[in-house]
Order: sequence, then structure tokens, then C-alpha cells
Amino acid sequence: MSVASPAGSVDPVRHRFFYALLPPVVQAYRIDQEALRRGGDHHRVRMEHLHMTMAILDDHASYPEWLEQPLAAVGEAIRAAPVAIDLDRVVGSNRSVALRPGKRNRALGDLHRQIDAGLRRAGVMPREGYGFSPHLTLFYRIGAPFTEAVEGYRWVARELVLVHSLVGLTRHRILGRWPLRADPGPQLSLF
Repeated sequence: MSVASPAGSVDPVRHRFFYALLPPVVQAYRIDQEALRRGGDHHRVRMEHLHMTMAILDDHASYPEWLEQPLAAVGEAIRAAPVAIDLDRVVGSNRSVALRPGKRNRALGDLHRQIDAGLRRAGVMPREGYGFSPHLTLFYRIGAPFTEAVEGYRWVARELVLVHSLVGLTRHRILGRWPLRADPGPQLSLF
């Protein structure tokens, strides 16, 4: 698959896979309004694409069918309770502006480590150089770094999703959804 660039040359579409937590629709709308207020419509992440990346893989030039089964198995194996998300900082880097938590969220870190360990057990390596740093990107821009407190964007993430992103086409497909619920432990027999 390929797509024509604005200059008329042909650039290949890349296939990107990542696990993510999605904000509920009401929060996604509020977050989208924050992005619009701060950055306008230019290079804003579309509301339906707002997410917090939990783990990401390297891009692929063609669709890697062989990844489907191990990635689904990693999602199936996750045992984590729903995660409270509280994004109360807007942080601008030289390339983007994102919402971030002001405090360390142990449950997010634990969920990331569980996904990362599952990928490695499955023989699937996360993106080289990727370091988990919880955030939700609002838009892309070139500018000076800054940090501001904002009224928190809060929700409880109740599911983990696996996303296939068609980089270059700005399309996301949800390949899997897994509920976040605490592992009840082994069922004890009554007899």
C-alpha cells in the first residue's frame, strides 16, 4: 500500500502497532477542546485517535500477519485492575504538546511492565529506544518547552486496546480489546 505525498512522490505506508488506554468519549471531547484552544486545528491529534500509549513496536513496511497471534496472546494474558488516570499537566516539548500526570502512577507503570514482559516472552521486541512516559499527545508543533498545571482530566481506564496505525494515512484500527480487572486468584473448591 502506498500514498502520494503532497509533492507528488510516493511514500510507503508504514504499519505501527501499539497497546493503549483510550479516554471515554466525554473526556476525549474535553481533551480535544483543550487541544483546539491551545494549538488550533493545525497538526492536532484527531479526537477519535486520542490515546495513552502503553507499549509500541517498530514500524513495518508491510503488514506483518505473523504478529497478530502473539500480540493477541499478550493482551489476553494481562491481569490488571482498572487504572485511575489523572492528567493534570500540559507539557510542551520542542515537537509536541501533551497532557501528563503530575504524579507517578504506579498502576500505569505496573501495566506497562506487564505488557513489556509479555511481548518479550512472546519474542516480540518493543520499539528500540522506547521509554514509557505516560502522556496523551494533543498536537504537534515546533516551539519552546513549557509546563503548566491544568484542571485534571480524569477517568478510570477499564480496557486495554491493541491499535494498528496506518502511518501516513492517519487511520487507526482496533485489533483487540481486553478488560482490565483484578485477577481474582485461584478459585477455591467447596468440596
